[in-house]
Amino acid sequence: MFLNEKSRYFLDGDLLIEMIAVHPTLKLTNLPFGITAFDLREIYEKTNAKICFIPRTRDKYSRLRFAFISFANDEDMAKAAGGENQFTIKGQKLYWVDSTAKTCHKCGSPDHEVKNCKEKEESYQRKQRLAQFSKVYNRYRVPNYRKYNRYANQQQARNYQQ
Repeated sequence: MFLNEKSRYFLDGDLLIEMIAVHPTLKLTNLPFGITAFDLREIYEKTNAKICFIPRTRDKYSRLRFAFISFANDEDMAKAAGGENQFTIKGQKLYWVDSTAKTCHKCGSPDHEVKNCKEKEESYQRKQRLAQFSKVYNRYRVPNYRKYNRYANQQQARNYQQ
């Protein structure tokens, strides 16, 4: 646990389970990509939150698009979940949901799960567009193409395995 002014950052999943069991906790969803707990400082100061935890992905260790916010008591949690505390960051409306509610792991929306995510589909289509030109890029050795070529090789290996 690191202490930076009023914000606390938990790094261990076991501490998350303990935090939810001990303190009243809500999930703040639909966060913009790359947001940090320090960026949410204004929100948890206005809502009297005590702990902010943003989980990370397993593979790239990037932050997920939701945060667990714990409160000192149930009254503060009820006020935060009420309609008067509607927040937006970078034009995205944030939603308060129950800490056990399922949300999309790609975009953080509480309205759908990752299998129906529009961002996931757009990302897949973009990668497919880049991969379709891999033979041309390899043949003419276009500079700085290695990072795109890696994805094309992975796709070919997956198609071969199927």
